[in-house]
Amino acid sequence: MEAHARNQGSLDEARRWRRKPEARTEEVLEAALDLFIVKGFASTRMEDIATAAGLSKAAIYLYFSSKDAVFIALVRTRLVPIRSRFLEAAMSGGGDPVAGLKAVALAWTSVMSDQRLAALPLIVMGEAARFPEVVRYYHEEVTERVLSIIGDLYQRGVETGQFRAIDPRSAARALIAPLVLDVWRRQAFAGLEPAPKPSEMVAEEVFDVFFKGAAARPQLVENQL
Repeated sequence: MEAHARNQGSLDEARRWRRKPEARTEEVLEAALDLFIVKGFASTRMEDIATAAGLSKAAIYLYFSSKDAVFIALVRTRLVPIRSRFLEAAMSGGGDPVAGLKAVALAWTSVMSDQRLAALPLIVMGEAARFPEVVRYYHEEVTERVLSIIGDLYQRGVETGQFRAIDPRSAARALIAPLVLDVWRRQAFAGLEPAPKPSEMVAEEVFDVFFKGAAARPQLVENQL
C-alpha cells in the first residue's frame, strides 16, 4: 500500500510538471494573489509563492524573475483586460454621454464585485511608497486608461451642451473616486456592516450626485434622470 501511495504521488508530481507552461504560470499567479491578499505584498516572499504553487524555490524563477514581475503579471492579466469592459460600457450609451457615463459607473461596480480582483488596487495603494515600479505600471495601464475613457465621454457631453465646461480629467476623478472608495470600504469593513447597501445602488446614487453637479442646465437633470 505504501509503495502504491508513493508511486501515485510520483505520478501526480510528474503530471503536474507536464502541464503546459501557461497553466503553471496561472497557478503561480493564483497562489501569489492568495498570499498577497492574506499576507500583503511586502511580507510575501518568492519562496512562499513557490511553496503555495507546488514549486521548488529555484523553479519559480523559470516563470518570474522577481516578486514585482509576479504582481505586474497579475495586473496585466486581471486588471488590464477590464479596460475593454469600460470601453464597451462607454459605447453602450448609443452616443449619449450621460448614458455612457452611467454605464461605466455600473460596469465598475460589476467588475469590482469580484473580491479577489478588487483586492489588487488595494494592494497597489498599500505598497505605493516601497514598490514604485509596480505602482507606475498600474497607474499607466489601468488608472490612466480608465480616466481617459471617462474623460473623453465627459468632453463629448460638454461639446453637446449636456455638461458644464470643466476639466474632463477632474470630472472623471469626481465620478470614479467615490466608487473606488466604496470598494475599499467594503474590503476594509467586510462583516462589520449588518446589511451593506448593494453596490449597484451605490453606483446609481453616486452617478445621480455626479450628474446633478455636472449638468450644464438644471432642466437637463429632470430630462435625463
